[in-house]
Amino acid sequence: WQGAAYFELARLACRDKRLEEALKLTRRSLNRNASHRQARHLRTALLRRLGRKEDALRETDRALKLEPMEFGALWERYLLNGDDDFERCARDDAQPYLEISLDYAHAGLWEESVNLLERAARQGFRGREEGGIVHQGQGLQRSVRAHAPHRAELPGRRIERGENPVLITHETVK
Repeated sequence: WQGAAYFELARLACRDKRLEEALKLTRRSLNRNASHRQARHLRTALLRRLGRKEDALRETDRALKLEPMEFGALWERYLLNGDDDFERCARDDAQPYLEISLDYAHAGLWEESVNLLERAARQGFRGREEGGIVHQGQGLQRSVRAHAPHRAELPGRRIERGENPVLITHETVK
């Protein structure tokens, strides 16, 4: 239970933009449960946001050793270096997009969450049950973004394949 508690505290710290503290809490969570998928994914996202690309890539390596189909790690590798394994592994399944988007949203990483749902919407899920869920998720995320107290932090910029996304650091979020 301690690993889960530290993970939830990390999410709360991340929502409050206390990224360094959140990073320390993810370490404590992983010390209690090294296979906590969401804690490792949050840790990777925090390292990326803090501009620590090499550390973030090492974290994705650890995650993928534990689970080769770890979608959070696969998506972070895409954000870090354009690796397309996420879409190859997800194929035409909307579920990985939705789950990872929710992980980002629960930690207050709205830009990542919205961008992933927008990408999912472009993957051809329209007209299918998954497409409806993706579009409902997009609507919810847009609504939250429109009413967020830190709207300026959420430009809604899409991340395109092969693009080298700008690393968002703690300093640029202030």
